[in-house]
Amino acid sequence: MEIISEWHDGAAVLYRESQTLVDSSQNVRWSTAIFQHAEGKIVWRHLQETRLG
Repeated sequence: MEIISEWHDGAAVLYRESQTLVDSSQNVRWSTAIFQHAEGKIVWRHLQETRLG
């Protein structure tokens, strides 16, 4: 995971996700997520996924 940007109440992060499906094939993608600290909780505000291959 890589922090792309951070600010006083949140951050944008980049990570690579890999899943193994029932037929043993793999699904790989890059994901970017934006989180915000609100009312004492970490809230997932946005997710962008880009499939590889």
